[in-house]
Amino acid sequence: MKLFMRKDISDVGTRFSVYDETYCLRYKVTGCKKSLTEIMVVSTRNGVPMLTIKVAPMHFAHLFSIRDENERFYISVWGGPQNPVFRFHGISWRIDREPIGRSFQLVDADSSVVMIQDGVHFITDGYYVLDVKNDSRELFCVATAVCADLLNFIDATQTASV
Repeated sequence: MKLFMRKDISDVGTRFSVYDETYCLRYKVTGCKKSLTEIMVVSTRNGVPMLTIKVAPMHFAHLFSIRDENERFYISVWGGPQNPVFRFHGISWRIDREPIGRSFQLVDADSSVVMIQDGVHFITDGYYVLDVKNDSRELFCVATAVCADLLNFIDATQTASV
């Protein structure tokens, strides 16, 4: 299933809106900052909370806790925005990133692709295309895409002659 994730600041606390292939709203991501952390909630279009993301940025790493009613996993990201190293804990995923930019693949331990995030349209049109291959992990894929965006990846700088 393809999803389209767009940054959304239309309401106070809204971070992202996620649409399906027919451009119907599927999920809303809202958040609020606490002293050192941020707590975000992924809800259905009807406002039913489905998943929680806790974000703890530190000098040396970013820590994310992702939880639904049945399961929890963690992502730790080390290094700077130009070369982040992702580690998943509690789920058998890894990220295969493009050398530059916001595109990546989520890959399971058996080397099957769980999701492909295409970030080509982000800079020009403001949205990501999430091609979710495992429907049972759709919410976790959305949460991982949100976490990756929060890291503010450095995009390729293009040189133009005038």
